[in-house]
Amino acid sequence: MLNELENSKLSLAKAISDAEGLSGSKEAELAALKEEARRLEAYDPAVEHTKELDGSALRLQLYRAMGFEPMNEPNRKISKMLVRE
Repeated sequence: MLNELENSKLSLAKAISDAEGLSGSKEAELAALKEEARRLEAYDPAVEHTKELDGSALRLQLYRAMGFEPMNEPNRKISKMLVRE
């Protein structure tokens, strides 16, 4: 009887220890997820997109897709557009 109680006590102590360890790791995971959520809420993809994309480059790509080919002068200015079919 005493032995059974001692075994039960040890098994409960181990279960409590395991649960505390799991709780600690879940708290750390929660803190990391909260930090990631805060970072993602502060992130603005439109600002990043604006930094990476120049409006004139986008217009030039659209003109080319529609069949217009810009003709550059020696000073790199576009003076004429060649229309392709």
